[in-house]
Amino acid sequence: MLTKQELRQLQPKEINEELTRSSRELIKARMEHSTQTLKETHRLQLLKKHIAIIKTIANETKKAPAPKKKTASKKKQ
Repeated sequence: MLTKQELRQLQPKEINEELTRSSRELIKARMEHSTQTLKETHRLQLLKKHIAIIKTIANETKKAPAPKKKTASKKKQ
């Protein structure tokens, strides 16, 4: 699994590939858990968190900060 800093350096296409890979890994882990062959059950929680981090970073890259608009302040008379 990549760290947050490594994910932020990736291109959007690579982030989507990492999301797909992690999602498939989560599905595989869920299947193993349901058949009681998964020995590291904490992996389910780690994978879910990793997917949430990937989705958050993907949204951050989509939403670039908009330039701040200067608003004219009204003077009280």
